[in-house]
Amino acid sequence: MTAVQGSSEVTGEVGDRQAVRAVTVIIGVVVGLTFVFGFGNVLGLALRLGVPV
Repeated sequence: MTAVQGSSEVTGEVGDRQAVRAVTVIIGVVVGLTFVFGFGNVLGLALRLGVPV
């Protein structure tokens, strides 16, 4: 193994870690927005039906 191969493996691991973090953040944002919109829709429906806050 040469130094060039070793450094490319380290760079690949860093890139993999960044990709995993990016996907995790995107999934978190999607889940969060889904919760917020769902909560808002249920709250709006409850208020229209006359359920007290």
